[in-house]
Amino acid sequence: IGLEKIMELQGFYVKSGQMAAANIGNAFPPIWQETLSPLQDECPSRPFHVVKSIIESEYGKPLHETFSSIDETPIGAASIGQVHRATLKENGNQVVVKVMYPGVEDVFRGDVRTIKMFCQVAQPVHVP
Repeated sequence: IGLEKIMELQGFYVKSGQMAAANIGNAFPPIWQETLSPLQDECPSRPFHVVKSIIESEYGKPLHETFSSIDETPIGAASIGQVHRATLKENGNQVVVKVMYPGVEDVFRGDVRTIKMFCQVAQPVHVP
């Protein structure tokens, strides 16, 4: 149930789970690493229509004016975005397009504020 809740909350929680799975700082017990390991390579991706909308908004023009092709299936998805293969229309170069999910920065900032408030209550001596 914990892993499902982390996937549902996304953002900061997925990133924290990935750090625990990778045992950053050698601070996490093996059971945590094993339980959270799916976060390292099984993050859910967003639907392509969401990605398309983000790219078109950033470039200020329809997708077909920038790319002659773009794979709708991402080659990877993570806590803050996903990556797609594409071919540039202007020169035919193959590229990867990394798309950050909308609102992710605001969500991360809110998550960090919440955690900081919790820490101020739980261990006020350790929070500046």
